[in-house]
Amino acid sequence: MRTSTLSQSAGFALPTALILMVIIVLIALSSVEFSATGLRQAGNDETAIQAQESAQSVIDATVADADNTPVIGNAGYKVCTPGVSGCNANTISLPGNLYASEISAGDVVVTSERADPAFRPPPRGLNTSVAAFTAAVFAIEGAYDKSDEGLGQTEIREGVVILVPKQQ
Repeated sequence: MRTSTLSQSAGFALPTALILMVIIVLIALSSVEFSATGLRQAGNDETAIQAQESAQSVIDATVADADNTPVIGNAGYKVCTPGVSGCNANTISLPGNLYASEISAGDVVVTSERADPAFRPPPRGLNTSVAAFTAAVFAIEGAYDKSDEGLGQTEIREGVVILVPKQQ
């Protein structure tokens, strides 16, 4: 009787070992797939952040040059980068030819538009005299679109307040 029990045990061990190996292989494959998915997500996040930072740098460079926010015209007066239609002027330029090739390709677009009303009292908290200054408000929009190259796409819109001395 001992031999029959031994042969039944030996016959049971092989299917059990095969089932355990299949389970281990499935766990290994799912962890590899999970890692690959995580890597793709990290790459997508990096691309999105890079596009966001590029659009922000375009806006920062635009605001740094006072010629890009001219206090002329009425509310709705719009100044844009070259090649953008529907603008009063296409004179926005970035210092040091920053993004020059992207602007000429239409991958980077910047607009600076006067907000309504054309002049308003300066915002509180700027510690300026309301009697001495008025404010012109601009909406600056920067768009970065290199999605055709897999480098992301985003738009950022910011407000800018320019203090203008009142004419006495």
